Amino acid sequence: MMKRVLFFSLLFVMMITVSAQAIDETASIEVEGKTYTTRYDSHEIVDGQLEVRTSSIGDNPWATKKGIVEFRNDRAYIPVWMVVDCGGKQVDASNVTVGGSDIQTFLFECSKEPENIYVYINDNYSNAKMSGKTLLWSASQQIDEEVPVVEEEPVIIEDSQPVGIQYLLAELNEPIYKTTLEMLRSDEPIRNGSQGDAVRGVQTLLNEFGKNLPLTGGFYNMSLAALQDVERVFGMDNTDYVDDAVFEQLLINLQAFRKLDNLGEDEIIYHDELGISWDQEAYLKACAWEMKGKFYNAYQAFYQSGWNDYETRMEACVQKWPTDGEIYHNPSYYSSGTTLQIIVGKDDGQAMLIKIMRGDTLVSALFLGKGTTVTASLPAGTYTIKTGVGETWFGLNDAFGEDGYYETLLFDNDMREVTLDYGYDYTLRLNFSGEADPDADDVGSEPESFKDF
Repeated sequence: MMKRVLFFSLLFVMMITVSAQAIDETASIEVEGKTYTTRYDSHEIVDGQLEVRTSSIGDNPWATKKGIVEFRNDRAYIPVWMVVDCGGKQVDASNVTVGGSDIQTFLFECSKEPENIYVYINDNYSNAKMSGKTLLWSASQQIDEEVPVVEEEPVIIEDSQPVGIQYLLAELNEPIYKTTLEMLRSDEPIRNGSQGDAVRGVQTLLNEFGKNLPLTGGFYNMSLAALQDVERVFGMDNTDYVDDAVFEQLLINLQAFRKLDNLGEDEIIYHDELGISWDQEAYLKACAWEMKGKFYNAYQAFYQSGWNDYETRMEACVQKWPTDGEIYHNPSYYSSGTTLQIIVGKDDGQAMLIKIMRGDTLVSALFLGKGTTVTASLPAGTYTIKTGVGETWFGLNDAFGEDGYYETLLFDNDMREVTLDYGYDYTLRLNFSGEADPDADDVGSEPESFKDF
């Protein structure tokens, strides 16, 4: 089903001369005991799309309060919709611009003069039934006459809850975010030292970015630091407060962050309703990857966005090599029943990441940049050992990106697992060019994809 979009604009009326068809054509349909009468005003082809202008008489399905339509089940309730006959096919309206309370402009993916224009009952916000379909205008009734038409000039409406934000709040489905935004619209901004339910709403939102703030309802240094870190990552202006505008941008960032792993859904943000371009959305996705610590994914996404300071952000995704040694140890595996020393022969300018795994669980991660030897203390048990080699470092999660070379080591009989017994010290030589130890076991390897590393 084609997604429908609402736009709200103010109208500036002027008299101009046009060749109009079927002046004062009307159609009436009844929905839930109310009769809605639509009057055809004009139509034209603009940039390969058909625009049909109509107005309402009597009961008005577009009546708004401060630019907000009625919502049902978290979706805009639109009782009357429109369809046209275009080149022998029926084409449903893709969106509508609502000007004031009684002027509408429907937009159709139709580059030809329509044969007929209809209105119908929008059952359950779906095209499935198209009941009450009634002819509004027909090409067979064309006449030419001098008539006034409405010229629209879209402007931004300053409103307590713009439609795009309503959509966003409905999809995020956290009532505390709606009430927090309402409080911020009617009260002073949150600053260091502020207390109350609005603070708790901000803390709840920041925790979705992994900040782990206690929900005390008090906004102090820890909450301020978390706010400024999210602002930094998402390219926002650095502030020491949260007002309604800052909170709305945080909601947009959260939508990008939540939907990031939904690879089957390209569009995650309401572009037209929120005034966000496709390039800006791609930029927000890159920021969300960085927030998750996936610097290689962020590096690629910033490049694809081409938006704002993307080149600077790409450079910042490349991390400095850490100090040689263990850069991660799983706190659930801290007993030291055995030691594993690894000696590596590698080219200058290259680094190696060694992952010691138990099943799918990372137990220890070792980094070698300038040095050649590293040691890990491990619980006795069975492990899988993976290695990655490269030059450009994107952190533990992304290692050397797709330009790195990755392997899984193979032990006795080409087994991917090796058992380290309690009380023993082991030495593992990789890419070793010296004289072989006749008592040592051979170690092989097989390539590993970056995705599976």
